[in-house]
Amino acid sequence: MKNFTNIRKSLLTLTTLLLTAIMITVLGSNSASARERYKFVSGEVTTTSTTPIFNAFYDVPGIGDEENFVGLRTSTGDPRFSAATNPYASNLTAACEIGSKYDVRSYIHNSASNLYNNDGAGTAIAHNAKITMTAPLGTKGTSFTFTSTISASNAESLSDSGVLDCGNRQVQLKLVASTVYSRRNIDPWESRPDSAVNGTMPIGSRVQNSGDVWACWDERVYVVYTVVVEEVPEVPTPEFTCDNLTILHLNDRKYRYTVTATGKNGATVKEYRYNYGDNTGVVVNTANMTEHTYAADGTYKPSVEVVFNVPNAEGQMELKTVTSDKCKGEIKISPEMCPVPGKGNLPKNDPACKPDVVVEKCTIPGKTNLPKNDPNCKEEVKGVTTLPNTGAGSIAGLMVGVTAAGTALHRRFTLKRNK
Repeated sequence: MKNFTNIRKSLLTLTTLLLTAIMITVLGSNSASARERYKFVSGEVTTTSTTPIFNAFYDVPGIGDEENFVGLRTSTGDPRFSAATNPYASNLTAACEIGSKYDVRSYIHNSASNLYNNDGAGTAIAHNAKITMTAPLGTKGTSFTFTSTISASNAESLSDSGVLDCGNRQVQLKLVASTVYSRRNIDPWESRPDSAVNGTMPIGSRVQNSGDVWACWDERVYVVYTVVVEEVPEVPTPEFTCDNLTILHLNDRKYRYTVTATGKNGATVKEYRYNYGDNTGVVVNTANMTEHTYAADGTYKPSVEVVFNVPNAEGQMELKTVTSDKCKGEIKISPEMCPVPGKGNLPKNDPACKPDVVVEKCTIPGKTNLPKNDPNCKEEVKGVTTLPNTGAGSIAGLMVGVTAAGTALHRRFTLKRNK
């Protein structure tokens, strides 16, 4: 039993040692995959890398740690001026007076062993090498960060930044035109396009646009440019208002809403938010006109809010929502009424609510309460006997009657005379 216990303890110890060895192996492999660094030793080839690795040395004379490869300095007016007498620093504190100029430099070194260049065909040469330089131009601030990234198709990318600290002074920076240059360590400076700043450009240690950077101290590449301090221009305060809400009655319970809004000094309308006041919710629309039909009669208080895109002090756009008393209204919807004698005001759609018919009245005194077409609306002529209307033969009958009457009177007169 005792031997069994000892065997068990031995197995546990062996297992622990094995796990420890595995962990060491794993950790060791992880650390081996980390970026290699090399201490500069004059006259000695201390790198062992057979493939490109950028800026892997430290304690380099005039450079220091190669990983800190973005530097700044007060400019003499020419960024090509020797760094030996006007050195660069990763962080520069300056007064940043208007018109002051500062140089920005990026340093590139392929730290692989030059033994593997093999006259341009070796594994140590970086291919498709590029540099991307970012500068905070045209942006108001008191502190400015300049960043560069070195990359290649067969090497790990490397980035670094330098900072210009202007204290409490609010200024902005501008690239000085035609001040972008690059060169191999032992060659003259060559002009590069201004678009390289806030852009990406190829670099080369023997041909500047080739993208091939050889491994060697003499193959180091430098890129420089100059910025100048400018006064921040005064920016007018943005104006954004909701000016008016016009409400137009179309028909029945349908209305049209038209909004007038003003955006100035960078403020622009993004959208309109209509509230019809009838609990149907807010309607978002990019148009300044909308129509709405109410479901029932009543009193409603419609309104509108205008959402603007407005630049802030940093030049970033923010959303601002505004309204005003002129962008609010009130409407009252009720049935159309008409007056009906003896019944008061009735809804216009009530059968009893009919338009009055205007009847032309008789103009003869004493008969004005009669319609003009009433047979009794006739003017009486005194001393004239009105003869009956005999129809179609009225004229002939009248003459016959008059003749007969005359004959009868004549006979009567003759008879009296003869007696």
